[in-house]
Amino acid sequence: MINKCLECKSEFYCKPAEVKRGGGKYCSLSCSATAGNRVRKEKGIYVYCETCGKRIYRIKSQIERSKTKKFYCDRGCKRNSEYKGNKKTKRLGFHRKAHLKQKETLLKEYGVVCQFPGCDLELYDDRELIDMHHFGDSLDHSKTKLLCTYHHRLADKGYIKIDDFGKITP
Repeated sequence: MINKCLECKSEFYCKPAEVKRGGGKYCSLSCSATAGNRVRKEKGIYVYCETCGKRIYRIKSQIERSKTKKFYCDRGCKRNSEYKGNKKTKRLGFHRKAHLKQKETLLKEYGVVCQFPGCDLELYDDRELIDMHHFGDSLDHSKTKLLCTYHHRLADKGYIKIDDFGKITP
């Protein structure tokens, strides 16, 4: 059976059984995908990036899934927007340098090891795999422990307690 492609309008042969099943509309997989992508794109809307104002396309499921209804064109714009007015989490300039200097001091003093008792994670002297956890209000290194990412996450969630003297209790 000779059919006409709905996408490129060229004629092609198709089995009658295929047409009976509802197929035989496109001459190739490429034409079928092109038509499917057009239909999918019609289901979304254009929104603007919160940081730079760039026009970006989002489908309805992404819009419904968004809790804040704020959209960003990439991770850099999202990070810039989050850091813009938040002084507590801002680690730029002087604060970032002080943070890195404090971490270097702790690494020289204790080495690249997790200070959680019984943690024998092999960190292979990789300084990026170790985190600083502040358990007091101040930023002095007497109120800081070096923890692997797993134990740092547990400490942040409250599963690991650190008293004012630095004693760690699971």
